Amino acid sequence: MAEKLKESMKEIRQEGLPGMVSPTDPFEGRILEGRYQILQKLGVGGTADVYLALQQPIGREVAIKILRSDLRDSQDPDRGKLAERLLREARMIARLSHPNIVHIHDFGTLPDGAVYLVMERVSGRPLTSLLGRPMEPMRAARIALAVADALGHAHAQGIIHRDIKPSNVLITVSPADRDVPRLLDFGIGKEMDGEETTLVGRFLGTPQYASPEQATGVGPIDGRSDLYALGCMLYRMLAGTLPFEADTIMGIAYKQVHAPYPPIQTRADVQVDPALEEIVAACMAKDPADRPADAAALIARLDGWLQRAERHARQDALQDASGLPRPPPPPAYISAATLLPAAADSQDRARPAEPRPARAPLRWLLPVALAAGLGWMLWPAPPSPVAETPPGLSEPDVDLSGATITDAPADAPAASPAASPAVAAGPSAAPPSAPVIRPATAKSAPEAKPAPATAKPAPATGAGRMIDGVWVEAATEGRVLAWVNRASESELKAAGIYTRGVNIILEKRPFSSLESFAQTPYLGTKSLQAAVDAVRR
Repeated sequence: MAEKLKESMKEIRQEGLPGMVSPTDPFEGRILEGRYQILQKLGVGGTADVYLALQQPIGREVAIKILRSDLRDSQDPDRGKLAERLLREARMIARLSHPNIVHIHDFGTLPDGAVYLVMERVSGRPLTSLLGRPMEPMRAARIALAVADALGHAHAQGIIHRDIKPSNVLITVSPADRDVPRLLDFGIGKEMDGEETTLVGRFLGTPQYASPEQATGVGPIDGRSDLYALGCMLYRMLAGTLPFEADTIMGIAYKQVHAPYPPIQTRADVQVDPALEEIVAACMAKDPADRPADAAALIARLDGWLQRAERHARQDALQDASGLPRPPPPPAYISAATLLPAAADSQDRARPAEPRPARAPLRWLLPVALAAGLGWMLWPAPPSPVAETPPGLSEPDVDLSGATITDAPADAPAASPAASPAVAAGPSAAPPSAPVIRPATAKSAPEAKPAPATAKPAPATGAGRMIDGVWVEAATEGRVLAWVNRASESELKAAGIYTRGVNIILEKRPFSSLESFAQTPYLGTKSLQAAVDAVRR
């Protein structure tokens, strides 16, 4: 019997009954304005309760904010201002249409004076549920980028949020399994050109994320105040802790105004890219003039950092998939433009100085040139070649011992080259005008030309292979490929690989092998050799 009663109550809670009121909540089970069936309470805010409701007759789930009963029934002189603030929030959100801002469908006032807002039902969880520990930097930057885009849209409509904090950001998941932040609660928002509803004795905003001008109430508050709060929120996502903490609200507000920016590594044992922390510190500058000028400027900086980080992540993934050893990361980022010249200088200092030939004084150049020209003119001309004797005719024979010429009969045997040492001594043994000695019976064989020497590859200093004509050692092949995939345009210039096709190089990367790098248009052997030299340095 008890189980059946429990199931019946569950069905009543899900389907709802007209006019049924929960014993613990005055709105659960009611139907507001004849079309919004209250199902259950979702949460309690600073000025309103939030309920899950079903919009009839279309059956759409919505979220309804209703001014809290304790504020409606109290004698607070600001009660009317609270209701006015809730209606102003409805009017402001109705002007906004952005994928990262929760939409509003309807608003009104109940007969008992309770103001309500009907908003889009977002199935997600608050950002606060993800802040138990430092968040992965790229994920944190993407969330901050989406919130900055939503703020840019609101600022363009003349609306300042003034309460950016993790609990006002819902995280949903896209079909591609990406975070989709949704900004909500413009309850204390301010129109830039409109009048502000001020509540006496109340701190507007959240001290942990309030800008200095918002904490002190001195000076105008514009969109840069929202960027300060977004910087505090990004700081907490990266560090896992708040930038400023104290025991009291006034203590936190004092630190927001006077305490210097605390570097993330001093607050948590995490490593954050200095370029990303520069963006956080810029948002949290005490002077609004030192912050990004607007949301668009912040979006450009976050998007630029994300593109570089995503490119490096893809290159690391390809490096791991290739199976090649990854070179150890340097202790700090140093551009090749400064690294390579320094390495070359160190090699020059380590190499002993080679002796250089002494230069002849200029005054000796003219006499030497004149002497060379005179010697060339007086040098005797070489003897004219002797015509060959036709076969069958006799030739004069040379008596090698007496150096006299005698006529030999035609049938006399020709002298063998090995018979006389004078012949073996070579042509230098005879005077320039001596006749050429040839056998009378046959022509001399043509002189054989030496075979051209074949080019040999450079000797290897270790295990390696030839890649497009360049010897690459096995120990450095992985480092060369990693350097080629990571090198920036300035690094390519410093290594001498900057050509008119550098855009193709940047678009084609990452390369899966050094062969694909060497065979890319506008590259080749010289570029591959330059990359190898850059890594060897």
